[in-house]
Amino acid sequence: MQSRKNGDYDVTLTDQTILRVSRNYAANLKEKWPARPQVSLK
Repeated sequence: MQSRKNGDYDVTLTDQTILRVSRNYAANLKEKWPARPQVSLK
């Protein structure tokens, strides 16, 4: 998850799809999907 500085977030999936999460849903998403270290195996 990367902050967009306006309360919204971009979430990048493993297939590089970017999902925008509005500030209205960000707190709920962070609660259910805690931050993890990013590891890339390319």
